[in-house]
Amino acid sequence: MTEPTPSTIRRTTFTLTIKGVAVRVVCGARLPRLIGKKGITLGHTIYLAPDPLGVTPGLLAHEFAHVLQWRMRGGWVFVGQYLRGLIRHGYGLSHPLERNAHDYAVAYQQDFLLSVQLMQALS
Repeated sequence: MTEPTPSTIRRTTFTLTIKGVAVRVVCGARLPRLIGKKGITLGHTIYLAPDPLGVTPGLLAHEFAHVLQWRMRGGWVFVGQYLRGLIRHGYGLSHPLERNAHDYAVAYQQDFLLSVQLMQALS
């Protein structure tokens, strides 16, 4: 199976309420691909590189954890902590916010299965 190219990936936007939090999800977004990641979260918007058919519950749960981190800390505090974590620990599980998002995704990814199925059905 060949990897989709940016020109063949369909961009689709959904607004979902997950665990009582309204979240905008953009599938097929360019931003994560530009930085070599599957997803990136800014505020209450989750940008995912894959189109809806490539989104997994684990990926959505991981990025939703960043939405919760953003909400709990406030935007500027989150950005400052995230950048400090990048400088001190790099990107990966040694980064405290990434470790937290990873642990959240492992614990709660099954809770996101219905959201992913809904996005895939609507695309």
